[in-house]
Amino acid sequence: MEKAVVFYSKALNFNFNDEDLIKRYFSLLFQYSSMEEVYRFISDESLLDNETNADRLMRVLLNLPGTLKTVEKLSRLDVYKNKKGISIKLLWKNNQTDKAFNLLNKLSFKQLLMVLNEGFFDFTDFILLCLAADAKELLHSFAEINEGSANTIHFLLEENGQQKIETSTYLALLKRTICLEQFELFERLQIQVQF
Repeated sequence: MEKAVVFYSKALNFNFNDEDLIKRYFSLLFQYSSMEEVYRFISDESLLDNETNADRLMRVLLNLPGTLKTVEKLSRLDVYKNKKGISIKLLWKNNQTDKAFNLLNKLSFKQLLMVLNEGFFDFTDFILLCLAADAKELLHSFAEINEGSANTIHFLLEENGQQKIETSTYLALLKRTICLEQFELFERLQIQVQF
């Protein structure tokens, strides 16, 4: 374990742009350290001093299981002020689906695109939250303006039984439900597919 932490630490010092590396490193830290130790590490290593690095770290932590308390603590910092995507995702991770969807639904189209582009709450989250909130109309609207996601959305809405979904897309959706600890939604998605 110590060798892995040292290896990842050196790699991160060399390249903090690799979100997969950040994910693997912090997965180890969260597995073997307390929330306070991880938070202290983030502060001691000045990982939040650069806004780009702070955003990259937050995107990773938001999608790691078991990080909720740390993410909540970090989200109160000035660097994350006015980041609506973080607020939406935290509400959802706290099983407040209706509140998360209401906050999402209050956004103008331009604001929604900005939130999705920041990546704290991304298009995968959007699709899954809309499914959880049973917001079929909103999903239909997006399917009409985004041809690339139309098949996936129609498949998830169980329409006409003709739609297919790419295995990689389906697995990404399942993986995200696990990261968000949305296990009922995970089960709904599993029931939908028969291989």
